[in-house]
Amino acid sequence: MAVPLPARCDVVVVGAGVSGASAVFHLSRCPGGPRDVCLLDSGIVGRGSTHGKPLVPHAQVEKSDRSDLGTPHKDNVFTFAKSSGTAVFDNPSQSVVKMIVNVFPCSAQEFIAHHGRDGARSYLRLAYLGLCREQTLATQVLQNPSSQMTQLGSLYVCLEEDVVAFADEFHLLQSLGAQGIELWEKSKVQATAGPSFALGIFFPHDAIIDSSAYAQGLVYAAVETGRVRLFDECSPVTSVDTVGNTVQTTLRDSTVITSEHAVVATGGLLMDRHLGGILKPCWSYLVSIPEPQKQPMNQRDFRLQSPNSVNFFTWKFTHDWCLTNGHLRCSGEDHFSALKPPRALQRCAALTAWTIEQLPYLQPSASTYASRYGIYSETPDHCPLVGTAHPNSRVCYLVGCNAWGQASMSFSASLVPALLGYAHMTSEEAELFKVLNIRRFALLEAVLGTRDRPSASL
Repeated sequence: MAVPLPARCDVVVVGAGVSGASAVFHLSRCPGGPRDVCLLDSGIVGRGSTHGKPLVPHAQVEKSDRSDLGTPHKDNVFTFAKSSGTAVFDNPSQSVVKMIVNVFPCSAQEFIAHHGRDGARSYLRLAYLGLCREQTLATQVLQNPSSQMTQLGSLYVCLEEDVVAFADEFHLLQSLGAQGIELWEKSKVQATAGPSFALGIFFPHDAIIDSSAYAQGLVYAAVETGRVRLFDECSPVTSVDTVGNTVQTTLRDSTVITSEHAVVATGGLLMDRHLGGILKPCWSYLVSIPEPQKQPMNQRDFRLQSPNSVNFFTWKFTHDWCLTNGHLRCSGEDHFSALKPPRALQRCAALTAWTIEQLPYLQPSASTYASRYGIYSETPDHCPLVGTAHPNSRVCYLVGCNAWGQASMSFSASLVPALLGYAHMTSEEAELFKVLNIRRFALLEAVLGTRDRPSASL
């Protein structure tokens, strides 16, 4: 029998992926912090939702999409994916990893166009701090840190036609304070990533992590303090609203929890009306291909370092991949709106075809690839949405990973105790928070505090 949810608590945290799990961990360790934190997730900690039901019907399914959805849908209305961006494969040997990288989720020049050079420096600094904090916590909460987190770095690669722009990217990143990066010439890149690539930027501090085990470890450590209660596989949350000096969190089954504060860490799964226009849910696709058991007949064929490789990602952020425990994990085909059908069969097939094109030695086992899709969220300026939208709001947002932002989200989660008033930020944290603060969207109705009145024409 499901444990009944409380009518009241100090803080509600919605979402038990890495961001929500990190938030409750930091709240549980905060002296003078809340004594009763309720963590809600409609799925299993660290593995995303298993319900996949939308808040409202939002996309009509065409005939060509129906076979792609796998199961019948009433009135041909498409529903959200069954997993958030924390989605992992059922078989842990296939892929439960997520990259932790210290780089922008776009080109440096594009990020500067939105945030200026100072904002870009701040983002690289906070992402580096988030990466370091996550790696430190991982050694404390993972059962087998040496096997569940590998710190081999990341290699950012480009094709021949992009060499000039990519070299400029390296020098710009270096001028902005990117920690310890190295420019790798063609021979070194091709020996590591394969013959398709012509230049690389190596990030020595980056890592990949078993994101499911990490989120679970954080939550279980928080629960052990007696200050956090976990309610997973509960009814999905439909709204989180400030009401006077409290927050009301409403679930689909009509349960309402009243709290002093709430933290929304739902990735792209919650369609929050207050974030309209600045948070876009997008599909995330993932495939896993086992290495062939037999060596290729042509010994000159390139092979990745086995059983574990560095993490790779491409210029313009089209694909990222790595070899973990003998399974090639590749993700890509991003940016498609999650308000439309996922077309997962064709996009995962395209992802697999791209992988085989780069790594032909995987061809013998390509027919046995596994695939998943889930939801992540993007913001207009490639930076997370963090904090309360208005001084009178008691809802703290922790969303907008932009697919590449686990390090920045880990840093953001460490600020939650201060954002809720239970602690104080350091002067550096306060300065870095400026680039994350949701109030940078100054004309958003929730920021203006006028969401109950018609907005003026621009």
